[in-house]
Amino acid sequence: MTPEDIKQDREQGTDGPWRYVTGPSLKGRYHTVMNAEETFIICEAYDDEPDNEANARRIARLPELEEAYLTQAAEIAALKSEQHYTYIGKDGKPRLARDMEDEIECWQTLVRYYLAGGASKSDLRAALKSEGE
Repeated sequence: MTPEDIKQDREQGTDGPWRYVTGPSLKGRYHTVMNAEETFIICEAYDDEPDNEANARRIARLPELEEAYLTQAAEIAALKSEQHYTYIGKDGKPRLARDMEDEIECWQTLVRYYLAGGASKSDLRAALKSEGE
């Protein structure tokens, strides 16, 4: 499931937050998840299964968990888009390394350049040190 799938489900489904409500019933206790205004029942279960109460509480947390997930997914995507390294590609032109394959090519190019005598040991050490910071 992608963040886009979750966004679509949130747009089509019942708005959050949801509330967990419990109380006595003819079957023991009821466990209900409702919208915040308590005008719509999202799910309802009774004590006939031992895990119904815990499941109802978990279901009630879903809108907040989805919102937290979507927020984190957006932040991760933003951070990933900002991560890049500039290096000289095989064609001799500057390139941005945006993924692991590009980054590997960047380091291979640097090492080839060093081995060919185009960079000193201190240049190579400086590049490695700046990568670790």
